Amino acid sequence: PDKRNRLGKNSANMAAFIGSKECLRIINNFLPLSDVMYYTVSRSLDEKDFLPAELGPHLHYLCCMNNLNPVKLLLYCKENPAVIDPANKLQVNRVLDRLIDHQFKTAVNEVMAFKIHYIMSLFEEVYKRTPDGGGIDGSIKHFLLGRKVDGFPINIEQLVRKAIRTFKFVNSNLVAQLVRTLAPITPGAGKPALYFVMTTLNGRHVDVDEFACRTCGEMGAEKRCSACKQVFYCNALCQKMHWFTHKKVCEGLSKRRPKFQPVEEDGMTIAPPPPVPGPPADFIKPEVPPPVIKQENNGEIPDEGLLDSNILVTTQPT
Repeated sequence: PDKRNRLGKNSANMAAFIGSKECLRIINNFLPLSDVMYYTVSRSLDEKDFLPAELGPHLHYLCCMNNLNPVKLLLYCKENPAVIDPANKLQVNRVLDRLIDHQFKTAVNEVMAFKIHYIMSLFEEVYKRTPDGGGIDGSIKHFLLGRKVDGFPINIEQLVRKAIRTFKFVNSNLVAQLVRTLAPITPGAGKPALYFVMTTLNGRHVDVDEFACRTCGEMGAEKRCSACKQVFYCNALCQKMHWFTHKKVCEGLSKRRPKFQPVEEDGMTIAPPPPVPGPPADFIKPEVPPPVIKQENNGEIPDEGLLDSNILVTTQPT
């Protein structure tokens, strides 16, 4: 993906130019496994630079994920705890830092460089919460915790904005674009920062609030809270993890729920029309006199073909 044509455009630039968003998403999230496994072989006398071979595939998988919701990343780390074990902190951080340099300077892939930096920032937050902060489980709960007013995940917002601020390549066009976009937006007053980051990485507009799991951020969530009908989940496990914070705003969301829910028809979301307002309670329908048939052919019954022209329908004078 780092090869360029005569115009200096790489494959990601060309995919974005022709509008192939799916190709752009794959290219932006591609990292060769060999780039990570390179650091699993000791190439110096300092063993601190040596990454255990069993961590290479897990670290590579995290870097290739297109869902950057911190809860989703930590759920994978929970299944493979060695990748975020404090005992491997020094080796993992050094490898991630060198991957950032390689992607930004050599591969000229700002998207992947920032993505790895974001994962590194997430790991730092988890290290701060270990062991007194509950480790991975405590970190998952920390990022799921929403504001009391509206349930907005403020901790995720702070993580993303901090990652943007602390990116070491200040001349990055990607970071400059994110800063210009997020600067006028107050956290919680508009779309979250994670939305803009995922849109940049995946090359397509993905609304992380609509039809996305509120716990892990996976798109296409089909389950929803049975009480408020406003929050979507992948499964019962995601709902159970999120309930400790959602229960504080569930009743409020239920009261603000629109009376008419959208319906699916031929693959399109259509909202039912509002009801037509009826007459007031004290409204009295006026009586209309019956029509009178007036004949203009000397009292003779006209032929069937002349009914429309010879018989007029009028009303009685009032």
